[in-house]
Amino acid sequence: MPKEIEAQHIFVPALGIFLGVALVIIDSTLVNVALPVMARELHISDGAATFFVQAYQIVLLILLFPAIALSPLVGCKRFFLCGIALFVAASLGCALSRTPSSLCLFRILQAVGGSAMLSVNIALVERVFKKDRLATGIGFNTATISISIIIGPALGGFMLTHVSWPWLFAINLPLGLLALLAAWKHVPGEQNTRLAREHLREFAVILGLSILLFAGFLASLGVFSWGLPWQILPGTLLLLLCGARLLVRQQRVGSLVLFPEHVLLNKPFLFSLLVTIVCFMAQSGTVLAMPFAFMEGLGFDIQDTSLLLVAWPALHSVTSLASGKLGKLVRRGNRAVLGIILGACGIVLFAFAPDASIRRLAAVVALCGLGYGLFRPQNSTAMLILASAGMLLCTAGILLLALVPAPSFWRMASIVALCGLGYGLFQVPNETATLMFADAFDRARTSSLISFCRTLGQTLGTMVTAGCLLKAPFNLELPFLLAALAGGMGVLLSLVRAVKYGNVLDKGAPGN
Repeated sequence: MPKEIEAQHIFVPALGIFLGVALVIIDSTLVNVALPVMARELHISDGAATFFVQAYQIVLLILLFPAIALSPLVGCKRFFLCGIALFVAASLGCALSRTPSSLCLFRILQAVGGSAMLSVNIALVERVFKKDRLATGIGFNTATISISIIIGPALGGFMLTHVSWPWLFAINLPLGLLALLAAWKHVPGEQNTRLAREHLREFAVILGLSILLFAGFLASLGVFSWGLPWQILPGTLLLLLCGARLLVRQQRVGSLVLFPEHVLLNKPFLFSLLVTIVCFMAQSGTVLAMPFAFMEGLGFDIQDTSLLLVAWPALHSVTSLASGKLGKLVRRGNRAVLGIILGACGIVLFAFAPDASIRRLAAVVALCGLGYGLFRPQNSTAMLILASAGMLLCTAGILLLALVPAPSFWRMASIVALCGLGYGLFQVPNETATLMFADAFDRARTSSLISFCRTLGQTLGTMVTAGCLLKAPFNLELPFLLAALAGGMGVLLSLVRAVKYGNVLDKGAPGN
């Protein structure tokens, strides 16, 4: 068993874990703001440039569950260290790349290292923050992710005004080596971890079938988003079906189980995962389209664009952190309608008023926040309705990105902030409800399923946006309209979930 760390000695091992996670998250958002610049300097189209983001997300998606299956066999600390080392080496390759193909290759290797780190970071947090300090460790992990999402666009915009885009990857070298050294020296490791040959063979089978399954799935979508010839569609669908069939058969006879049967039979949980996928499609498609719309469509510079991209995660993080506190201050009551009306009034005020200023941003945020405070009752059905209301606000903001008249910097900042505010109202109750639906199951595997569906939704959203940029490069409003369509589907599904399964939470949720 790993030795327990004293409270006064937690800082250095925690630094190694959280800095490694931060690098993976920052790298996934840092590149977004640079895509138009990279497309111009590498002499490729905007649609082709989005593949630098898609390749990263696709590999994370494919390797997440195989990594979770392999990490206990290899050892969580050893797996984490290998992930950091590969991520740092791949970052050096990205910084030295001068062709789109080599850059894409090293982005894929970055994602391989990132998947190794993300698959075990919670296990290492649990190892470092023992017993009564575990909640603090989980809170630091969540805060690290939220802050990293905010830092990425701001850091990218700042760096691009002073240095060229390869330095966006070179910055990972000193920070990654620091994380590697801190984790290697101070994170507790396993003793006598041995990888059995039969487990290695079974992992290789799972990895191969996962690649086969997602290759068919993504190639089928690539006909629409990457410009692949439609003649390959029958073959890719056959590949998809064969991969799914073989993976299901392997799971029935193997010892490394990815999807336990009791999880697959839990309809409320699966419905919540569907909501997560659709809503993250809307979120990721919008975020990927924003730098192209702001820089090429509206003529904003790098600094203004990076500030606009920060508005979404900043408001998202503030709302997410405040949601638990606000929930304790509001008594039970039917105040939901008033809250939604106030939020809708906020949308109307900044969408149709003749001017735009910083006061408008403050007014909209305050009004929507007041609506949220009145909306938040304590019963579980209302929590699901809250998720629907939050996604409704976010979807309205996405629509306004495409349709708002006479856009200016502060008007767009207000809209992006509204998107982040609405998404923050959605994500916290949505993930809380999803975990509550699966409360009796293995928590680590449940969290992994949520992460998988989140990454799947993000990948699908970026593929839709890439298809729009490829097929209609001059129609920069189209990605926002399609993202709003996905958001509307998410609102509808979330409301159906509240009506159909809210009583399940009321019966089984703690405190009810």
